[in-house]
Amino acid sequence: QQLPPFEETPVTVVPGTVGPEYPEELRRNRVTGRVLFAFWVDSRGRPEVSTFRVIRSSHPKFSDAVVRAVQTMRFNPATIGGCGVRQLVEQPFDFHLR
Repeated sequence: QQLPPFEETPVTVVPGTVGPEYPEELRRNRVTGRVLFAFWVDSRGRPEVSTFRVIRSSHPKFSDAVVRAVQTMRFNPATIGGCGVRQLVEQPFDFHLR
């Protein structure tokens, strides 16, 4: 007898979730940059604030914007076999001028 497929899905951002705001001072001065940010998302899709870590950042104000944003962002949790599981996320956040 064959077992049912065992599927895994990674954490995803809930569509419509707003990311970090561009710091106004950096926008005015036409500064662009990137933050590489790591954090755990729990089995219900909530970011665990105590695990937030800036891995690399081109400017502290970009880092601050990412920390504020991730606290309120909504995620679909990672799943294994249809059950929500905790997952480490490493995500880049880019700040570009249009």
